[in-house]
Amino acid sequence: MERGGGPLTATHTINLELETANGAVINDFTLGLPPGAVAVRSGPSPSFHADAAGPVPVTATWTEYDPTADADCSASVQATFTLEAPKPLKFIAPRAGSRGISELLWSLRVGKASDLRPVQVRLRGVRRARLPGPSTRVQTLALGFRPGDPGRMPFGTGKVLRSAGWRFRIGPFFESEFPIRMYKVERGRGRRGFGFVLELVQAGHRIARTRGIGTCRFTSVGPLCRARTMR
Repeated sequence: MERGGGPLTATHTINLELETANGAVINDFTLGLPPGAVAVRSGPSPSFHADAAGPVPVTATWTEYDPTADADCSASVQATFTLEAPKPLKFIAPRAGSRGISELLWSLRVGKASDLRPVQVRLRGVRRARLPGPSTRVQTLALGFRPGDPGRMPFGTGKVLRSAGWRFRIGPFFESEFPIRMYKVERGRGRRGFGFVLELVQAGHRIARTRGIGTCRFTSVGPLCRARTMR
């Protein structure tokens, strides 16, 4: 069993190939995995991922024809794969401070050795120039990076959440980036405030947060908005 060159990283999908002693490649086999490792199918043959770094013993079992016995027989082989610890995801947020805005942009960057456990986007917002309180409704969106994970989006697609009188677009998703864009404030009259908290959580831990407070003045030429952002 093998995976194409390079170190193996925990949380990543490990693609396996099985080759017999006579050079035949077998794609139809089952995996025996230790607790914490998950079998998935991301190609012609089985794969797995494990969230914890360290050795992972894997047993592959398959059935093949034995010409001497003129019958199918079962065979298995075991190998141990050592997984390196993943690196944290990189989150790029708007700089802290006050400024005039028509939009705000964030980027969640996924590197070759990044932690690929699912990320949950949590968004709270109010139409007042204050931060939302703990009782404010939370909107959530799962971001999946691996085959079979919840929230995995096809390349080039995204989703929109509405909060605090703004639209928050997560995506379009590409292999190495999840952009997040706050844009297109809803129409109004006079002056209206807004406040929001955007958080990213992975494996129960908050990995990023941006809080924002601002106001929009609606004029004949369009909204004029100003916001103060903070961590």
